[in-house]
Amino acid sequence: MYTADVTSASTSTGLPSGIRGEGDGRWVIGRGKKIPGTVTLPWESPQSVTVHAEEGSRATVFLTLPSGVEGEKNLDVTLAATSSLALIVLASGLGRAKITQRIRVGEGAVCRLLNVTLGGRGVEQEAVATVEGAGGVSSVDWVFHAAGEDVQKLSVRNVFLARDGGGDVTMRGIAEGRAEVRCDGMMEIGEGGGGTAASLTQHVLMLDASAKVDAVPALRIKTEDVKAGHTATVTKVSEEELFYFASRGIPREEARRMYIRGFLGGLLGKVEDEKVRDVLEREMEECRMKN
Repeated sequence: MYTADVTSASTSTGLPSGIRGEGDGRWVIGRGKKIPGTVTLPWESPQSVTVHAEEGSRATVFLTLPSGVEGEKNLDVTLAATSSLALIVLASGLGRAKITQRIRVGEGAVCRLLNVTLGGRGVEQEAVATVEGAGGVSSVDWVFHAAGEDVQKLSVRNVFLARDGGGDVTMRGIAEGRAEVRCDGMMEIGEGGGGTAASLTQHVLMLDASAKVDAVPALRIKTEDVKAGHTATVTKVSEEELFYFASRGIPREEARRMYIRGFLGGLLGKVEDEKVRDVLEREMEECRMKN
């Protein structure tokens, strides 16, 4: 679950004790520090942001890219041994942007990434998480929504190089209007990754026949003694289904909202704090209304 407490964690005057800045866009979570709530870190002017969780630390971090951002943005995250980091990244209403996320997970460390990608007129976003230490965990959830003339190209790779790793990738999104979405998922287990248990799931819902969607899952396994699987589905909502709602007095637009909330609610529901979840849901609705 993505634990968050905006009230206790966000401040306009500085960082909470246990987190230090080391220059433009570089942040360190101190060794053994257990940071309460959610820490909101800025991602506006720096092209690159670096987050390092030192050994035994624990924190939840929220990063938001401002609407209209264009060009390249890079996020580099490292987790030292036995650290734990929940990372929520919101990219809403971007222009032609290329976002690259690199995550390295050490021995016994746990990283849980939630990407929320909403709209975008030419967004390319890639996340690569590499488990380098034994017993490391890397889980990636990805919520996306594209409408109107939006174009999204999303890619995630979960790579396990050490023994007894774990973690799942779940991509779940909506395409409507004339939006175009491609989501690529790769689960890779190297020769040293025996004992790893991991899965890849992709589900995309098309609200209009004019939308274009490609969901491409892949597994690359170079060792034995692993548990790994993948699945991908693209589901279309028919006019008959929308008519069913209309026959019961539910307007067409409200029916579409119900589909969206129901389809994406499972992943967004992992954000336990209501205020953070409200921010994500509000951004999703506002981004959709712009189209």
